[in-house]
Amino acid sequence: MHIDTDGDMNACPFCYKKTGNVLDDSFDKNLETLKSEGCSSYNLIKNQ
Repeated sequence: MHIDTDGDMNACPFCYKKTGNVLDDSFDKNLETLKSEGCSSYNLIKNQ
């Protein structure tokens, strides 16, 4: 997981699909989403 300077949660530093913000009330839900979906860029490469 990568958290940028704005507090936005991303699966990794290379894919910029924001899943939420660390200050959101739904932090736990966002974390579970990151765990289940993972990095979209990595999944594209892995499945080729």
